Amino acid sequence: MADARLDAVIEQVKSLSTEQQREVRKLLDGLLYKQPASTPEDDLERQLLEAGLLCEIKLPITDLTSYRDRKPIAVKFKPLSEIIVEERR
Repeated sequence: MADARLDAVIEQVKSLSTEQQREVRKLLDGLLYKQPASTPEDDLERQLLEAGLLCEIKLPITDLTSYRDRKPIAVKFKPLSEIIVEERR
């Protein structure tokens, strides 16, 4: 019974416009990832969103699986940070 209701909701969400789907996502994200208290950074992001300077507020990355197997690439030159420090001297 619950699967039929879920399928019906999914079909309804698919029929929504992109903007409406974003609103549904924001609602679901808010329900799933309730933050305890807002931080000054959260407040700033919310203000930037309300001012139209941000399109959305992304949730912090919680699944680090795709980052675990990353390997640094070898470069032939000095690191950029080292070049910047040398040029400041």
